[in-house]
Amino acid sequence: METTGLDAHIKAKGKNYWGSCADPNTLNIADTQGVFTFTNSDTLVNWAVSHGKLIRGHTLVWHLQLPSWVSSITNPTILTSVIQSHISNVAGRYAGKLYAWDVVKCDKSFQRDRFVGANDEFCSECLNEDGSMRSSVFYDVLGESFITIAFQAARAADTSAKLYINDYNLDSANAKVTGMVNLVKRINASQKLIDGIGTQMHLSVWY
Repeated sequence: METTGLDAHIKAKGKNYWGSCADPNTLNIADTQGVFTFTNSDTLVNWAVSHGKLIRGHTLVWHLQLPSWVSSITNPTILTSVIQSHISNVAGRYAGKLYAWDVVKCDKSFQRDRFVGANDEFCSECLNEDGSMRSSVFYDVLGESFITIAFQAARAADTSAKLYINDYNLDSANAKVTGMVNLVKRINASQKLIDGIGTQMHLSVWY
């Protein structure tokens, strides 16, 4: 299926094509500590702002594709500082321009090479299917508090954006949904940090 053909067909019916675009891995924690590269994300955000488009940031804390200097951290104070610095620099740069952030991504990541026939890779964090917390550098070092730390940093960086926690397999009544709801209630008990729960899915024209 050619997207240009789909776009033409939809416009022919009097409607604009709806979709989204993202620059892969731009918002991930940098390979070199303290180095932030915003060239591509600046281009996308500036284009969206100039064309009146809604922008949702995805994602600030994710256990996959971490540089080794982060995944090897064992000191809670250092890891807390890394989370806060990353979110302050990234979310703070675009404060007031995004309507929402996926602050913590807990989903089952689907990664597929651009070529048909490539292998699929599945990974997950921060909830197990039974609703319990999954092991990761963030949870192993900081416990559940890493989520609170991340959301507090995001709220400080952008006071107007809606803040979401994101996960997969939340589209039916199951133990994971119960675990997620209870997690959000615990974090929001003393102060409302999480505005909503995002349910992740991946759609592709390959199927």
